[in-house]
Amino acid sequence: MNFLITIFFSFIYKNTGIGFFNNSRCSYIFIGFNHIIPFSTKKLFGSITFFFLLFASTLQAQTITGQVVGDTSASPLTGVNVFIDGTNQGTITDENGQFSLKIERFPVAITFSYLGYQSKTVTLTILPEVPLSIFLNKKDLFLSEITVTDKIKIDTVYDTDYSVVDYEFYDKALILLIFKNSIDKYSLLVLKENGQQGHELPLKDYQPEKLYKSCLGGIYLLTSVNAWQIYLSEQERLQLAHRTPILEFEALFFDCVGANKDWVYFAQDLHANQMRHYYAFPRSGSREIRHILTIADFKKVMQLEDEYRFQTLRAYVAEAHKNGSVEESVYPSNKVPPNMKMEDAAFVNRVIYPPIFVPLFVTDEELVVFDHANSLLTKVSNDGDNRQSIDIAYHKDKKWKKQIIFDDLTERAFTLYDTKWGLALAEINLESGETLKPKELDRSFIDNIKVHNGFVYFTFSNPLKNDTSRRLEKIRL
Repeated sequence: MNFLITIFFSFIYKNTGIGFFNNSRCSYIFIGFNHIIPFSTKKLFGSITFFFLLFASTLQAQTITGQVVGDTSASPLTGVNVFIDGTNQGTITDENGQFSLKIERFPVAITFSYLGYQSKTVTLTILPEVPLSIFLNKKDLFLSEITVTDKIKIDTVYDTDYSVVDYEFYDKALILLIFKNSIDKYSLLVLKENGQQGHELPLKDYQPEKLYKSCLGGIYLLTSVNAWQIYLSEQERLQLAHRTPILEFEALFFDCVGANKDWVYFAQDLHANQMRHYYAFPRSGSREIRHILTIADFKKVMQLEDEYRFQTLRAYVAEAHKNGSVEESVYPSNKVPPNMKMEDAAFVNRVIYPPIFVPLFVTDEELVVFDHANSLLTKVSNDGDNRQSIDIAYHKDKKWKKQIIFDDLTERAFTLYDTKWGLALAEINLESGETLKPKELDRSFIDNIKVHNGFVYFTFSNPLKNDTSRRLEKIRL
């Protein structure tokens, strides 16, 4: 009996903060550290009944109230996010900085976050007797340069408790897709050229996945279902327009690889992505289509052709044997091989025939094609009439990452290498095909790397310190 009572009171203390202890003379109930209630052990059953009723009352939702103000001005902060850690339960402060939040059990950790201020977490073991007063410390959204080494300086472009999901360059501004929290969810945000925050467009009714910049320069918000074009009005306000079903959008834009004032360039992949054709469509409205370049891994193409003929012959022979016509077991040219299973096709494409990596970039004067299938860097005139190639070898390094990053403004190309300290960025000399000395990006867990106007941008998180929010940073090259 005593053992069961002990378990009962332990459970109550764990969930409510109400405890029980006794000595030889009396037993006590304590609530937090400030309230102690003695009761007689001779009336244990009645005491347990009283204690159970007290426990039941604490399981009912209780309301915490308070006010959030700035640390220096002591002015109320409107729209502060107030939420219970580990749940989707929360609220925001009103115009007077006041909030009201229902709590089902103690202890509880409540986090207060607000744009431009450092977040604060408060842990409560019992219901406070008076409203809470929360002071948030202000911080700069755009930090000064942080010296990492003697040569590399890292600028924090956007550093808040919100996470940068994606970003794109819009003229001289930046458009960010950010995730705030489980209540406010996603927003689009403008960062001006001087680093100040511009208009913010909440996206509560959307489930955005990423931003996409088309070959014609338009920026789109993509979900799993639709795409919306993003506009920045003359008043520098964000707007969404021209909803397009995602499958239709992919068909329109995903094969488009670049454009200049005269031509729009498209890619077509054939032979299990072992051959790529580049075509040019005039922007003048003419129906003329120009073939610019064909690149292929011809060894893999021949292997595919041999595989096709073998599958065709095997299927025909099997069919002939099945029909008892062994004498007709010869290779016919008009037979089609049987359909390959989806899982087999995926394995073949991934392991035996990975797509060739031959990206094309458009400059004002020419097209630059990185032909890693044949170890060539090829420059082609915009109309495709003239071309010249030089040898490249940087991609044969085992530490090379299959990625080319092109700065459209400075017309410089870069690639990435894995090192034991992280990623390193190396510029590719477009005249010699050689790479310059790599520059280490002194960050772990970085991705979404882009180069723009002489800076390399990337998002960064630090999960080793339980910080999963992604910040946007940049390094001058």
